[in-house]
Amino acid sequence: MEVVKLSPTNEHIKETWILSMKAHNHEEDYVKKASMDLLIVAFKGSMEVDDFYQGDHFGETNVDDKLFPSLQRLAEGQLAKVNGLALQKFKELLNNAKFKSEVEAAIKKGKNILLTGHSFGGALASLATLWMLDQYTRILKSEIQIGCVTFGSPLLPNEDQSVAQFAHESLTENFGYEEEVNNNGLQLENRVNLKDLNDHLLTSKSTRGDSKALFELNASAKWCLLAVEEAEKRKVKNMDQIKKSMKNYNSNVKESTTKIIEDLLGEVMEYKNKRNDGSVDYYEAFKLQNEHEDFKANVNRLEQAKIWDVIVEMVRRKDLPDEFEVWDELVELGTRFRRVYEPLDIANYYRHFKGDDTGAKYMVVRPKRYKFTQRWHQHANVTGFELVSESNFVAEVEELMNEVIKPKNKTIGQVENDLESLKNKIKGWKCDEKIAKEYVFWGESVLTKLEKKLAEAKQT
Repeated sequence: MEVVKLSPTNEHIKETWILSMKAHNHEEDYVKKASMDLLIVAFKGSMEVDDFYQGDHFGETNVDDKLFPSLQRLAEGQLAKVNGLALQKFKELLNNAKFKSEVEAAIKKGKNILLTGHSFGGALASLATLWMLDQYTRILKSEIQIGCVTFGSPLLPNEDQSVAQFAHESLTENFGYEEEVNNNGLQLENRVNLKDLNDHLLTSKSTRGDSKALFELNASAKWCLLAVEEAEKRKVKNMDQIKKSMKNYNSNVKESTTKIIEDLLGEVMEYKNKRNDGSVDYYEAFKLQNEHEDFKANVNRLEQAKIWDVIVEMVRRKDLPDEFEVWDELVELGTRFRRVYEPLDIANYYRHFKGDDTGAKYMVVRPKRYKFTQRWHQHANVTGFELVSESNFVAEVEELMNEVIKPKNKTIGQVENDLESLKNKIKGWKCDEKIAKEYVFWGESVLTKLEKKLAEAKQT
């Protein structure tokens, strides 16, 4: 999804500064200024220590995922942490019907939104910006531009907040330096792209137009910035390595050891379609492993798993760019991979009776390569995370089968109820236009087998 960004001008900077100062002495929590095409909202700041600190860890708390569903490490569901008092104040602000109505009225008129604040007001402006980008840009697909300018704002989040797509693209694409108030007032210095920071910090490539704020940094600060840039470059290189396993980015001359995700996927799709035209579908055939084609499909599964497990480990180590988890091509490819391959992993799990050895159900030990790709897909489609999905429901059918054959925790009646509930979910997935039906295994064979076992159990 393309995030619409509002780039503040020098005039905007001056206006936001004036409004931010005015908000300090205002009775309400914010002041606003509207023009034909722009609404500027400045939030009231504070100089009181009690407004910044509460409890342990400097008032740090998990962000509210209902308000900020994007502020988390998406694949792991790890919420970002923010200042608790700032979050509490922002929630109170959202309960202010006047504030929301004024914002929504401006949006209906097609006005862009610029949020600002000084000190504590800057923290509120940051939260408001992130909330609006999620609510209006990501969920409601609004094309209004949303921007944020803060002055002397305290650090709001921990590092996990930066994983949000809109935060990354809207707030950190460029790093601007601003002069303090001087004879000429506030001026926005030329922007310095973070990717080119080395060229500006190393004086051999600097220009007269560079912000003098860069050259006033001490050696330690410069090395810190350079280290940050090098770390980001390493992440981009890691992403380039992953791209070598993707068809659109692989050169015509393939490395001998390189496996292409789409090629492997195509082979298993061919296997799936061929088996579905036979006496048993690809799930049952893979589980039985009676023919050489089944063996080849298993080798393919292991090769594909190796690629995605490397990706998962890089994500967990934070060795990839923040926007990686919301990269459209990755989300789409990961979704296809999950729908085609997870039934094979489930078949392999129950073929070897792994649950009997460990006592763990498949859903408990489900590989992260499927959890991660599912979360990426569901975030992109603005849906909540479901434990049972269209790619793994077969594992639930297998568990119900085990309960019929060797009851442990459920009666026959409970199994019947669970099966009916599962069938209703399957109907819903089949009706979902966003699900590419050809990639999904709908479990006909294993469902039929379970119904037969249930009928036999009821007779006895």
